[in-house]
Amino acid sequence: MDKIRKRNLSVGVICLGLAVIGYANSGNNGWFYFVGLLAMAFAILFLLMALNKQSRFVVELKTEKMPEEVLENVENYLVKELKFKLKDYKGTLVYQKGDGFWLQKKCVLVDTSQNQLVHIEAWVSAIWQNENDFTGYVGTFPKKRLKKQVERLMARIE
Repeated sequence: MDKIRKRNLSVGVICLGLAVIGYANSGNNGWFYFVGLLAMAFAILFLLMALNKQSRFVVELKTEKMPEEVLENVENYLVKELKFKLKDYKGTLVYQKGDGFWLQKKCVLVDTSQNQLVHIEAWVSAIWQNENDFTGYVGTFPKKRLKKQVERLMARIE
């Protein structure tokens, strides 16, 4: 189990404990009931994130186009049409939209280093976690939207 999953599991268990304590003490005080309810919501969220399987949508495409032409298509679609920005993400340049605070951060990595083979990775993350599972429940709508955008990008590259 990787570090992120362990952290999410630990936080989920702690929130579950807080939820139990909040409910146990909620007899005379509505504040404890609210805290217990909130802790239960976070417990469910973090436990679901701990059970996630794959955090990135990964695809490899064969293309007849030259790497420069592929990158030009990527630039035209992601930057000019969808307003992604080229940013540094853990030492790698990726196309990113959103900051992870108000909007979930959507990232796309395009690698054309192997001739006629394009490697694409896409993922969604938020400020309170690193990367969402692409097949999980957390952030369903941004992930679906990003997957459709990557599929359109793949059609332009092929």
